[in-house]
Amino acid sequence: MTNFGLIVSFASADVSFDCWACLHASENADLRVVVVDNASPDDTAAQIRAWGANQPGRGDLAGFAEFPANEADTLDFDQFAHVTLLNSAANLGFAGGNNIGLRALMRHQEVDLFWVLNPDAMVTPTTAAAY
Repeated sequence: MTNFGLIVSFASADVSFDCWACLHASENADLRVVVVDNASPDDTAAQIRAWGANQPGRGDLAGFAEFPANEADTLDFDQFAHVTLLNSAANLGFAGGNNIGLRALMRHQEVDLFWVLNPDAMVTPTTAAAY
């Protein structure tokens, strides 16, 4: 089974990198990250893209994928990468951004657990394996 960290971002490039990095450092867990960017007016999406593009793939799993948010609920499970960016065309707020990510993930039986995280959240490397 696969765990996902779901992060909604809006103009949060200044605090998001630490969150992405701590999730990436998770030990003993198949943890992937989905970031829904709520049409950030700054370079948040570009920074997510640059960070995600440097993530290694594993086996058939790509390191990074990017899709428009309006396609989120049509994605097949194998389209999700280690880091997946979903770009919203508008700022839908925290709840609206989470709804995009949850619609994308909840329909797949391979998803065991998802965390809904603020972009400034931090977790220890052992947290994902505890669930």
